[in-house]
Amino acid sequence: MRSFCATCFLLKDGEIFSRKEIAKGLDNLRFAYGQLGYVNFTAIPNTRINEEGQTISLEVDVDEGKQFSVSSMRILGLDDHLLEDSPLRPGNIYNQRLARLFVQEHAPSSLADTSPDSRIHLQLDEGAGTLAIAFDFRDCPIE
Repeated sequence: MRSFCATCFLLKDGEIFSRKEIAKGLDNLRFAYGQLGYVNFTAIPNTRINEEGQTISLEVDVDEGKQFSVSSMRILGLDDHLLEDSPLRPGNIYNQRLARLFVQEHAPSSLADTSPDSRIHLQLDEGAGTLAIAFDFRDCPIE
C-alpha cells in the first residue's frame, strides 16, 4: 500500500473486526487512488482467521491499473465558461476529488441532493491512457 494512504483504514491492530470499517477503508483507498488518476483501481481484501489466537489478519491485494490524464472536458446543462474555474485541465492527471469539488461548487440547488459522482461521466481511452469528462448538470442526467 502506498504511504499516502496510511489512514485509509481506521481500524487498528487489536481492535474488534468490523466489516463496515473494512468497507469504508476500501472506499477510502479507492478514492485516494482516484485522486492520482487510477480510475480502474481495484482492491481485493483477503482475510485470514486464526481461531486459536482469536485474530483476523487483513491483506489487501491492489491492482491500480493504468493512470489516466484528462483529454477533454465539457458541461451539460450549464455554461461551458464554468470550466475556466476548474483546477482540472486537459493534459493533467485526472483527480476524482477535484472533479467532485467542481460538481459540488457549480451544481444548482435543485441538484443538491444528488451524488457528485452521478454527475461525472468518464469516457476512457485505455490505449492512450486518457479520459474525456462530461459534467452533467441537467435535471435528468445521462446514464
